[in-house]
Amino acid sequence: MPRPENPNLDLSQLYSLIAQDSQENTQERLKFAEHSKRFARAAFDLFRDNNSEFLWRLEKDADSGEEFIVRTAMVDPTFRTAANWSAECDSAKTAITLLYKGHAVRAFKKAELQFNEDSVDQWRKYLLDRISTDPSFLKQVVQNVSNSRKKLLQGSCPELFE
Repeated sequence: MPRPENPNLDLSQLYSLIAQDSQENTQERLKFAEHSKRFARAAFDLFRDNNSEFLWRLEKDADSGEEFIVRTAMVDPTFRTAANWSAECDSAKTAITLLYKGHAVRAFKKAELQFNEDSVDQWRKYLLDRISTDPSFLKQVVQNVSNSRKKLLQGSCPELFE
């Protein structure tokens, strides 16, 4: 099929979305009330960001009394500890999905691991530590995936089955 000589593509909406997203991810100070769903409490005044590897600190503005969340230079130790692996929690915190190179390998349900909202990050870290240190655990996880998931993973990540 021949290419059109002068395609009329309006990419302005796409560019504005990209610019908006990059601006939100590079800001270092956000109003906590507007972005509270993006963060999970890690310590007394520290929060984990769902969109980046940084830890954020909650601060109150002395003049207005409004709460802001400020990015710190500290990196969240549970963000990625195993090469190519990550453990992501869904927004309702009912499951932790183990991902390899961005491909979902297995979801661990809340009832299966008995985690709660306070311990979900500890479970994420535990799963990543276990994957990186215990080859038998990795083998067990890969063997217990469905046949359709195995075919998908064998096509994109054959090293998991070696």
